[in-house]
Amino acid sequence: MAEAGADEAGGGRLAAAVGRLYAVPLADFMATRTSLVAQAKADKDKALAARLGKLRKPSVAAWTLNQLVRARPDLVEEIESVGAQLRAAQANLHGTAITALRPARDQLIADVLAGAGEISAGGGSSLSGPAADEIRDSVIAALASAEASEAVTSGALTRALHYSGFGEVDLEDAVVATTTGRLLRLIRTSEVADDEQPGEAPPEAEPEGDEPEPEPKEEEPEPEPEDEPEEEPEPEDEPEDEDEDESDEEPEPEDEPEPEDEPEEQGPVEEGDPEALIEEAAQAYAQAAAEVARAKAAVRESSERLDAIKGRIAELGAELARAEAESEELFAADAQAREAMAAAVKTRQAAAELLAKREADG
Repeated sequence: MAEAGADEAGGGRLAAAVGRLYAVPLADFMATRTSLVAQAKADKDKALAARLGKLRKPSVAAWTLNQLVRARPDLVEEIESVGAQLRAAQANLHGTAITALRPARDQLIADVLAGAGEISAGGGSSLSGPAADEIRDSVIAALASAEASEAVTSGALTRALHYSGFGEVDLEDAVVATTTGRLLRLIRTSEVADDEQPGEAPPEAEPEGDEPEPEPKEEEPEPEPEDEPEEEPEPEDEPEDEDEDESDEEPEPEDEPEPEDEPEEQGPVEEGDPEALIEEAAQAYAQAAAEVARAKAAVRESSERLDAIKGRIAELGAELARAEAESEELFAADAQAREAMAAAVKTRQAAAELLAKREADG
């Protein structure tokens, strides 16, 4: 039970730290991460410090979506609602329902892009075309997959998501998760305020559990041997031991900075830490490689669709040619029929005139 409580507390501290880190301006991400790592070390939480030191800096599109889901909970509800309806319709192969949901889907994407533009404008910049495309792709992925929806609305997205129209959405390195793989949900401002109080209490309680001072309280029963003069020197030695213990305890905080030698735990500085720059470059390269692979797959899919459309156009062209030939034949037949009808009318009129003349003569 105690271990489970410790795990929950650790997860709560990680979620709170992630909520703060991915809410700051993109330019402040590295400095904020450094500060959070330092705070975790000061709180003697080496595991949290190591975890925070490995958090990825989000792409522009991912950062914009993270801020949008914080500012617009109504859009989060729409993504979850419309996505659930679309997935249910697709699972049941209800084409009519899918068609009926298309306007809501298109309006949601438009609303998200408009909100993303407002977020960018609020930061003093404009939303670029590539970033807008990545945001649109991420929303489409969220509508197609429940896991992708959870990632997009988590507020801790690190890169854009893509959905090719079939299969699962790739979420690898796309969102912050716990060591067990569970995605961290978005923590609202009010929840962070509530979590801070219980989150601060454990650090205060931890020193009390770590300090050996409660043990010296056992000296209180030592007055019993006060009647024995021979044992009095022993308490004198005990303070010396306490001093030695204290001296041993004092270096402990000095030993704590040892993890700082680890490049991952040490909060990287944007311009001063080459290893951090290498890490960021490696992450950017990996993301770019993934984007290239997805782009190639999209190009292949588009080429296949284009070939199919060209084939269909050729078929329709042949059908059109046949229809035009048939139309010409029908026009010719119609003209002949009209001529025959005109001749018949003339013959009838001539016969009527002849009949009338004979009746008059008779």
